[in-house]
Amino acid sequence: MHKRSNLEWLGFRWLTLDGRILLVTKLLRTLSFGYLSVALPFYLGKEVLKLPDSEIGMIFSAAIFGGIVFTLLGDVLANRFGRRASLSLFAFLIIVSGALLLFFTDIVIVSFAVFIGSIGVNATETGPFASLEQAMVPQTTDDSDRTYAFSVYNLLGYAGASFGSLLGGLPAAFHLFFGFSLSTGIACYLLSTR
Repeated sequence: MHKRSNLEWLGFRWLTLDGRILLVTKLLRTLSFGYLSVALPFYLGKEVLKLPDSEIGMIFSAAIFGGIVFTLLGDVLANRFGRRASLSLFAFLIIVSGALLLFFTDIVIVSFAVFIGSIGVNATETGPFASLEQAMVPQTTDDSDRTYAFSVYNLLGYAGASFGSLLGGLPAAFHLFFGFSLSTGIACYLLSTR
C-alpha cells in the first residue's frame, strides 16, 4: 500500500463515484437499522401499539425470516439482473417498508413491512445489502487500496449502527422534554429523517 497523509483518506479520491455512493448508503442504512433496533420494540410493545409479547415475537420472527429470504434472493437476482439493479430493488423495498411502518398499525401489515424491509432485530444489518456491496467494493478502487476500502466500509457501518442505536432514545426525549406522546415522538423523528 502506498503512503498517504493522515487526512488524505477523507477526500475519498481513492474511490470511484460508485464506491463513495456505497459508503454513504452503508452509513445511512446502518444508522436507520441501529435506530430501529432500539425504537421498534418500544413502538410495538406496551408504550405505543400495546401488542402482546407473542405478537411482537411473530413480528421479529418475520423480520429474521425476511432477512434470510432476501439474502438468498439477492444472490439469485444479482446473478440474473446485476448487483446495481438488485440493490435498487432492495432499497425500494426498504422505502416501502418504512412507509408501511409509519402509516399502519395492523399486525399483518407491520409483519409484512419488517419482512420486506429485511429489518433486523439488533443493530447489525441483515438482508442482502452487505453481501452484494462487499462483492462491489473491490471494483471501486485500485488493488492497493482494496483492504483500505473494506476497512472504511466496515468502520462507517459500525459507526452508523452505534449512532443510530443512540438516536433510538430520541422518542423518549421528545416525550419527556416536549410533552409528545411516544408514538408522536417516533413519528416526529421518522419524518425529520426523510
